[in-house]
Amino acid sequence: MYRTYLLMSTVFATLLALMVVVFCFFVDPYNLYPSLNFYENEQEADLFYHLRLHKPYAMEALKPDHLIVGSSRSARLPPDSLAANDEQSYNAALPGVTLREIRLLVEHAQAIKPLTSVLIGIDYYMFRQGYSSISAHFEAARLRKIQPTIKQNLAHYFQRFEDNWKSLLSVDALINAWETLYVKVESQRNYKSDGTWEANLDGPKRGTWLFSMLVKQKYQDFTQKTDQLDMAELNALLKFCDDHDIQAWVLISPLHASVMNSVNMAGQWPQYIDWQRQVIQVSSTYSNSARVFALENSPNLVLEAIDQDSRFFLDGVHYTSQAGRQIMTCLAGSNCDSTINLATLNNTNSTPYLDAVTGLMENYRHSNARDFARVQKWLDLSAQAGR
Repeated sequence: MYRTYLLMSTVFATLLALMVVVFCFFVDPYNLYPSLNFYENEQEADLFYHLRLHKPYAMEALKPDHLIVGSSRSARLPPDSLAANDEQSYNAALPGVTLREIRLLVEHAQAIKPLTSVLIGIDYYMFRQGYSSISAHFEAARLRKIQPTIKQNLAHYFQRFEDNWKSLLSVDALINAWETLYVKVESQRNYKSDGTWEANLDGPKRGTWLFSMLVKQKYQDFTQKTDQLDMAELNALLKFCDDHDIQAWVLISPLHASVMNSVNMAGQWPQYIDWQRQVIQVSSTYSNSARVFALENSPNLVLEAIDQDSRFFLDGVHYTSQAGRQIMTCLAGSNCDSTINLATLNNTNSTPYLDAVTGLMENYRHSNARDFARVQKWLDLSAQAGR
């Protein structure tokens, strides 16, 4: 009797587990098995909190020749402009990514298939001391290595086993698969197969409200964090690209003048400018393989009025899909929009460029007096005209 009960319980548990595995496998809530195409979701899951799991596998499936890496600010840069007809390209941007994570992603792509080029979208926060480490949700063992040790290989295979286990036979996977299939909740973001994504920001979510949030956020960031800048990870990343004959394009992600002025009001504008100067100096060490691009000296871009119809910026930090397409068109060297002054920077021309950026930041209070007053109000600095 006892043995029969035990056998039936074991069979039932096994069948239940197999049903969960099959269900999660076909629904694929984390989009880890897209090449199988057994089932096409009518409603995609919101991958935002699972991008560090999803993108390494997507890169293995696609085997890109050209890669875009960076934070969420680089997520709207379409990679197809980098590739020729017979080449593959992918945007591996991750929210809140660190430079060390970027370097590991580039090595992962290189281990899959030798890269031709990589576009690196950089942000000031990446260079703060203590921010170069790996975030809690980034599993380095998930990524491939160029010349892995035995220990690294074992860790890699164990991580892959754990990923498959958690994506097919876990409570989280079951809940996410069920919600993807049956719970009709509109995703907050749109994801594309090339790795790009964008938030659904229509109506009241656009315009002044978002600008106010980012202006206050950046002011707090620059007020509370005044660490020295750390260029070690950028140097290691560019050296890796140089050693493996990868053309590295470093894009200094632009800010809207409202956010520039919040940095200035926080008293950190000189350090913000010095950060760009140091990036240029480090990149110049690898002048044969690395180039630095920037576009904060574009008046029509950074001085754009804050309203719901902003053409370039969503919130003063993240740019629109249209702007991302325009930036990539300019980088590709064809039909560049006249409103974008894309500069290729080096040690010779960096000072005039940075002076021009400072001039636009200072001019904002005069050319956009209404919006500048808004910035002061948001920061409760109405009595100040900036520092």
